[in-house]
Amino acid sequence: REVLSTKNDLSRLNSNLEAELELRRHQLESRVGANFQQNKLKALGDMAAGIAHEINNPLAILVGRTEQLRDIMGREGTIGPKQESILMSMEKTLFRIQEAVLDLELISSSPSQEELRPIPLSRLVKRLNKVVSNRYQTKEISFEPEIESDVEIEGREVELSQALLYLLENASEAAQKSETKWVKVVLRRNEDQTCTIAISDS
Repeated sequence: REVLSTKNDLSRLNSNLEAELELRRHQLESRVGANFQQNKLKALGDMAAGIAHEINNPLAILVGRTEQLRDIMGREGTIGPKQESILMSMEKTLFRIQEAVLDLELISSSPSQEELRPIPLSRLVKRLNKVVSNRYQTKEISFEPEIESDVEIEGREVELSQALLYLLENASEAAQKSETKWVKVVLRRNEDQTCTIAISDS
Protein backbone atom coordinates (compact mmCIF):
# COMPACT_ATOMS: atom_id res chain seq x y z
CA ARG A 1 0.00 0.00 0.00
CA GLU A 2 2.83 2.39 0.85
CA VAL A 3 4.48 1.59 -2.49
CA LEU A 4 1.19 2.22 -4.33
CA SER A 5 0.69 5.49 -2.45
CA THR A 6 4.22 6.60 -3.36
CA LYS A 7 3.62 5.79 -7.03
CA ASN A 8 0.40 7.78 -7.01
CA ASP A 9 2.16 10.73 -5.37
CA LEU A 10 4.92 10.58 -7.95
CA SER A 11 2.37 10.39 -10.75
CA ARG A 12 0.52 13.46 -9.41
CA LEU A 13 3.80 15.31 -8.95
CA ASN A 14 4.84 14.43 -12.49
CA SER A 15 1.49 15.64 -13.87
CA ASN A 16 1.79 18.89 -11.90
CA LEU A 17 5.32 19.42 -13.20
CA GLU A 18 4.22 18.80 -16.79
CA ALA A 19 1.35 21.27 -16.41
CA GLU A 20 3.69 23.85 -14.89
CA LEU A 21 6.22 23.36 -17.70
CA GLU A 22 3.48 23.74 -20.32
CA LEU A 23 2.27 26.95 -18.67
CA ARG A 24 5.81 28.34 -18.55
CA ARG A 25 6.33 27.40 -22.21
CA HIS A 26 3.18 29.27 -23.26
CA GLN A 27 4.22 32.31 -21.20
CA LEU A 28 7.68 32.30 -22.78
CA GLU A 29 6.23 31.97 -26.29
CA SER A 30 3.85 34.88 -25.61
CA ARG A 31 6.72 37.07 -24.40
CA VAL A 32 8.91 36.15 -27.35
CA GLY A 33 6.02 36.82 -29.75
CA ALA A 34 5.29 40.19 -28.16
CA ASN A 35 8.95 41.20 -28.29
CA PHE A 36 9.18 40.09 -31.92
CA GLN A 37 6.13 42.14 -32.89
CA GLN A 38 7.43 45.18 -30.99
CA ASN A 39 10.85 44.90 -32.65
CA LYS A 40 9.25 44.46 -36.05
CA LEU A 41 7.14 47.57 -35.58
CA LYS A 42 10.21 49.51 -34.43
CA ALA A 43 12.14 48.29 -37.48
CA LEU A 44 9.37 49.55 -39.77
CA GLY A 45 9.45 52.91 -38.03
CA ASP A 46 13.25 53.13 -38.32
CA MET A 47 13.06 52.23 -42.00
CA ALA A 48 10.44 54.92 -42.63
CA ALA A 49 12.51 57.51 -40.74
CA GLY A 50 15.60 56.63 -42.79
CA ILE A 51 13.74 56.92 -46.09
CA ALA A 52 12.18 60.26 -45.10
CA HIS A 53 15.58 61.63 -44.07
CA GLU A 54 17.25 60.56 -47.32
CA ILE A 55 14.51 62.16 -49.42
CA ASN A 56 14.11 65.43 -47.50
CA ASN A 57 17.42 67.12 -48.38
CA PRO A 58 17.38 66.66 -52.18
CA LEU A 59 13.64 67.38 -52.17
CA ALA A 60 14.19 70.75 -50.48
CA ILE A 61 16.80 71.61 -53.13
CA LEU A 62 14.44 70.67 -55.98
CA VAL A 63 11.59 72.74 -54.49
CA GLY A 64 13.90 75.73 -54.08
CA ARG A 65 15.32 75.44 -57.59
CA THR A 66 11.86 75.17 -59.11
CA GLU A 67 10.78 78.34 -57.32
CA GLN A 68 13.97 80.08 -58.54
CA LEU A 69 13.33 78.95 -62.09
CA ARG A 70 9.77 80.31 -62.00
CA ASP A 71 11.01 83.67 -60.62
CA ILE A 72 13.78 83.99 -63.23
CA MET A 73 11.49 83.09 -66.13
CA GLY A 74 8.84 85.45 -64.76
CA ARG A 75 11.29 88.38 -64.67
CA GLU A 76 12.57 87.55 -68.16
CA GLY A 77 9.05 87.18 -69.52
CA THR A 78 9.83 83.74 -70.94
CA ILE A 79 6.94 81.80 -69.35
CA GLY A 80 4.61 80.71 -72.12
CA PRO A 81 1.75 78.19 -71.90
CA LYS A 82 4.12 75.27 -72.52
CA GLN A 83 6.63 76.42 -69.89
CA GLU A 84 3.82 77.08 -67.39
CA SER A 85 2.45 73.59 -67.93
CA ILE A 86 5.90 72.05 -67.32
CA LEU A 87 6.47 74.11 -64.16
CA MET A 88 3.02 73.23 -62.78
CA SER A 89 3.66 69.55 -63.44
CA MET A 90 7.00 69.75 -61.60
CA GLU A 91 5.46 71.60 -58.64
CA LYS A 92 2.58 69.12 -58.42
CA THR A 93 4.96 66.17 -58.43
CA LEU A 94 7.20 67.73 -55.77
CA PHE A 95 4.13 68.47 -53.62
CA ARG A 96 3.09 64.81 -53.82
CA ILE A 97 6.59 63.74 -52.75
CA GLN A 98 6.46 66.18 -49.83
CA GLU A 99 3.14 64.67 -48.74
CA ALA A 100 4.62 61.17 -48.92
CA VAL A 101 7.60 62.24 -46.79
CA LEU A 102 5.26 63.78 -44.21
CA ASP A 103 3.36 60.49 -44.09
CA LEU A 104 6.60 58.57 -43.51
CA GLU A 105 7.65 61.00 -40.79
CA LEU A 106 4.30 60.55 -39.06
CA ILE A 107 4.67 56.77 -39.04
CA SER A 108 8.28 56.90 -37.82
CA SER A 109 7.55 59.37 -35.00
CA SER A 110 7.62 58.26 -31.38
CA PRO A 111 4.10 58.05 -29.89
CA SER A 112 5.36 58.36 -26.31
CA GLN A 113 5.01 62.16 -26.22
CA GLU A 114 1.85 62.35 -28.32
CA GLU A 115 -1.29 63.80 -26.77
CA LEU A 116 -4.87 62.73 -27.35
CA ARG A 117 -6.58 64.71 -30.12
CA PRO A 118 -9.38 64.30 -32.69
CA ILE A 119 -8.40 62.04 -35.62
CA PRO A 120 -10.43 61.92 -38.86
CA LEU A 121 -10.11 58.21 -39.66
CA SER A 122 -10.79 58.65 -43.38
CA ARG A 123 -7.71 60.90 -43.62
CA LEU A 124 -5.69 58.33 -41.68
CA VAL A 125 -6.76 55.44 -43.96
CA LYS A 126 -5.99 57.51 -47.07
CA ARG A 127 -2.58 58.39 -45.66
CA LEU A 128 -1.78 54.74 -44.98
CA ASN A 129 -3.01 53.91 -48.48
CA LYS A 130 -0.37 56.24 -49.93
CA VAL A 131 2.33 54.77 -47.69
CA VAL A 132 1.72 51.10 -48.56
CA SER A 133 0.40 51.31 -52.15
CA ASN A 134 3.81 51.26 -53.87
CA ARG A 135 5.05 48.50 -51.57
CA TYR A 136 1.95 46.43 -52.35
CA GLN A 137 2.31 47.02 -56.09
CA THR A 138 5.88 45.69 -55.92
CA LYS A 139 4.52 42.51 -54.33
CA GLU A 140 1.63 42.43 -56.85
CA ILE A 141 -0.92 42.81 -54.06
CA SER A 142 -4.17 44.66 -54.70
CA PHE A 143 -4.92 47.14 -51.90
CA GLU A 144 -8.60 48.03 -51.51
CA PRO A 145 -9.50 50.74 -48.97
CA GLU A 146 -13.25 51.24 -48.51
CA ILE A 147 -14.41 54.29 -46.57
CA GLU A 148 -18.14 53.90 -46.01
CA SER A 149 -18.42 57.07 -43.90
CA ASP A 150 -16.06 59.47 -42.22
CA VAL A 151 -15.55 59.03 -38.49
CA GLU A 152 -13.62 61.18 -36.05
CA ILE A 153 -12.25 59.68 -32.85
CA GLU A 154 -10.04 60.95 -30.06
CA GLY A 155 -6.71 59.20 -29.92
CA ARG A 156 -2.99 59.25 -30.67
CA GLU A 157 -2.53 59.40 -34.44
CA VAL A 158 1.07 58.19 -34.52
CA GLU A 159 0.32 55.22 -32.27
CA LEU A 160 -2.78 54.28 -34.28
CA SER A 161 -0.96 54.70 -37.60
CA GLN A 162 1.89 52.46 -36.50
CA ALA A 163 -0.50 49.79 -35.20
CA LEU A 164 -2.50 49.78 -38.45
CA LEU A 165 0.70 49.74 -40.52
CA TYR A 166 1.85 46.67 -38.60
CA LEU A 167 -1.48 44.93 -39.27
CA LEU A 168 -1.25 45.84 -42.96
CA GLU A 169 2.26 44.42 -43.10
CA ASN A 170 1.02 41.15 -41.56
CA ALA A 171 -1.90 41.09 -44.01
CA SER A 172 0.47 41.55 -46.97
CA GLU A 173 2.61 38.63 -45.78
CA ALA A 174 -0.50 36.44 -45.52
CA ALA A 175 -1.75 37.57 -48.94
CA GLN A 176 1.56 36.52 -50.52
CA LYS A 177 0.54 32.89 -50.01
CA SER A 178 -2.61 33.24 -52.16
CA GLU A 179 -2.97 33.08 -55.92
CA THR A 180 -5.14 36.22 -55.96
CA LYS A 181 -3.32 38.63 -53.66
CA TRP A 182 -5.36 41.37 -52.04
CA VAL A 183 -5.71 43.30 -48.80
CA LYS A 184 -8.87 45.19 -47.93
CA VAL A 185 -9.43 47.90 -45.32
CA VAL A 186 -13.01 48.87 -44.50
CA LEU A 187 -13.86 51.89 -42.36
CA ARG A 188 -17.47 52.15 -41.23
CA ARG A 189 -19.58 53.87 -38.61
CA ASN A 190 -21.76 51.63 -36.43
CA GLU A 191 -25.29 52.36 -35.26
CA ASP A 192 -24.12 52.83 -31.66
CA GLN A 193 -21.84 55.70 -32.79
CA THR A 194 -18.70 53.54 -32.54
CA CYS A 195 -16.60 52.72 -35.58
CA THR A 196 -14.92 49.68 -37.06
CA ILE A 197 -11.69 49.38 -39.04
CA ALA A 198 -11.69 45.90 -40.58
CA ILE A 199 -8.55 44.55 -42.29
CA SER A 200 -8.87 41.35 -44.33
CA ASP A 201 -6.68 39.58 -46.85
CA SER A 202 -6.86 36.83 -49.43
